[in-house]
Amino acid sequence: MRQAPTTLFVANRIEIALRMLRTASALGLRTVAMYSVDDADAPHVRAATTAVALPGTAPAADLDAGARVSAASSAGAMMVHPGYGFLGEDADFADVRNCCGVRATSRSGSLPVSMRTARCGARAR
Repeated sequence: MRQAPTTLFVANRIEIALRMLRTASALGLRTVAMYSVDDADAPHVRAATTAVALPGTAPAADLDAGARVSAASSAGAMMVHPGYGFLGEDADFADVRNCCGVRATSRSGSLPVSMRTARCGARAR
């Protein structure tokens, strides 16, 4: 029997991250926020149980899917919520996440192949 996930890594920042962090905390989950040096004092960083610094500064740090998954894994997160759009629809992020054994929440749970097919209108039809 698999252990229920207890730690959520929020791979987003600022207001969207705050909403996810508050909801996860209300559900009794341990939360992990990520931030670049530019966001070290941001509200979402303070709201999380734990915060992990990404290497570099924004926007490069925010675009590095591998660094986000590595941060989630190093923090012991068993789930990741990427936010809406952007990473939630990034098949490469889903590939990296799956290889690291981190479960997805929200629509980020789509299979990478489904994401790639949906992006190509001709194949999706």
